[in-house]
Amino acid sequence: MDYHKQIEIHQYCDEMWQRLIDEKGLYTDDIDDVVLNSAAEKFNLTTNEVETIFHRIDRFMVALSGDFTAENIRKAIEKYKEENE
Repeated sequence: MDYHKQIEIHQYCDEMWQRLIDEKGLYTDDIDDVVLNSAAEKFNLTTNEVETIFHRIDRFMVALSGDFTAENIRKAIEKYKEENE
């Protein structure tokens, strides 16, 4: 899957999690299901695929030490692909 699409999925989930947490005033377990199901429907994926993509991009962001530009994320994805082929 194109890295731009993966970033879009991550951003969608992250923004939805934050909005739901803000609305409820705290994090609750049901939020995960709501976010993953919504993203799965929006992007025509399974919830497992959405969760995998979200965590993959999260790991890249940690590896980038907070430098979350699309270019740096793309480089991290390319590096991941090379290391895991």
